[in-house]
Amino acid sequence: KLWAFVQAVASRYRDNPFHSFRHAVDVTLGASCLLRMLQRAGGPAADEMKSDPLFVCATLFAAMVHDTDHPGVMNPFLIATRHPLAVLYNERSVLENHHCATAIALLGRPELDFLSPLPPDKRARVRKVRRAAAPRLASPRLAPRLAPPRLASPRPPHPASPRLSLFS
Repeated sequence: KLWAFVQAVASRYRDNPFHSFRHAVDVTLGASCLLRMLQRAGGPAADEMKSDPLFVCATLFAAMVHDTDHPGVMNPFLIATRHPLAVLYNERSVLENHHCATAIALLGRPELDFLSPLPPDKRARVRKVRRAAAPRLASPRLAPRLAPPRLASPRPPHPASPRLSLFS
């Protein structure tokens, strides 16, 4: 199920110059290296990872899905143009909420739910790490002030679930 989930996530990344599945793989590998470095260094972080393997799982999950279905433009642009995603998420952490919702929707498909063997409380903890990170990542200090000069090329919706199009 994990490989099917990874393939489904990969199919949800658009052909963007930066926010592509290659970027997701780079971030996931970077997160994995960072986790290994922390484990080797010892201390409280290493102890937490040893006592809580779900932390590692949740971190790698969040890294892989962090830009899923990214339209190639940033939050300020979506808000300024009153894009349906900005309206849906009340102009708050628009893309971060969308990436998270897309990943959670994929987990909702039984054939992709690699977390299904876990009890409900542990499944919720993996999902909670991603949701908790979304608003912090969308901090106005981190968001660029200008929209990129071009939009991502349109792509037909994925058949698994409806998607709001950037060009509708």
